[in-house]
Amino acid sequence: MLSAVNKPLLEQLARQQVEVEVVPVKLVDNTTALEGELDEMWSFVQNKKNQRWLWHAIERTTGKVLAYVLGTRTDNVFVQLKTLLEPFGIKKFYTDGWGA
Repeated sequence: MLSAVNKPLLEQLARQQVEVEVVPVKLVDNTTALEGELDEMWSFVQNKKNQRWLWHAIERTTGKVLAYVLGTRTDNVFVQLKTLLEPFGIKKFYTDGWGA
């Protein structure tokens, strides 16, 4: 039996801490009122040169996931996420000044 220290983090969390709700655009009443927050996070496979990035957008007031894309940290992956957000009516994006 593995101790809690040796178990992967996701196995240590309670189920409600791991779940996310992805919102289908057809269930959103007023897409013009949506404000989204976009961010990215990364991990790696086998070594740090083999990076994988999760780009995600959440609705600012509810915290629900609007869209996400897995890929590299490049502009074309951001464009994929932006395309997924088009049905939600989000047209303005602000940046921290760092490149994709």
